[in-house]
Parts: sequence; C-alpha cells; structure tokens
Amino acid sequence: MLAAIEADLFGRRRRRRLQRMAYRFANLNILLVEDDMAMRMLIRDVLAAFEIGNIETANDGTRGYEMLRQFAADIVIVDWVMTPMNGLQ
Repeated sequence: MLAAIEADLFGRRRRRRLQRMAYRFANLNILLVEDDMAMRMLIRDVLAAFEIGNIETANDGTRGYEMLRQFAADIVIVDWVMTPMNGLQ
C-alpha cells in the first residue's frame, strides 16, 4: 500500500515537472519555403499540431526571400531544390 502511494506521489511530481518544462510555441513565427504543395501542407499541418503561433508559407525561393524581408521569422524552413531560386541562394 505504501509503495503504491509513493509511486502515485512520484508520478504526480514528475507530471508537474514535465508540465513546467513544456515548450510554448504560440509566439513562434515560422517561414516555410517549399515548392511541392503536398509537402508544404504536410509540414504546415505538423507545425500547426505543435500550436505554432504564426506560420507563413512561400512556394518558391524568390517569394520566400521577399517574404523574409517583410516577415520577422524566428525559424525559416527551406527546401534546397527549387527553381528559379533554390533554398541555398
């Protein structure tokens, strides 16, 4: 009986500690640059599942560069193989 109470108490303490350590992504701004629409939608849905606050997308490197100049992105996710401007340029 005592072991069960200790295990429950330890479990509650662990859960509280993990809740305090949880990341909050609501204020995060992400720019996603991907030319493949299906991949762009998939990545956007995954980011939305993490409750990212603001996700902007671009369908090519040129548009992504233009958006980056106007959008204060914390993280930029870029496909490397695109035309007319690739992700490395």
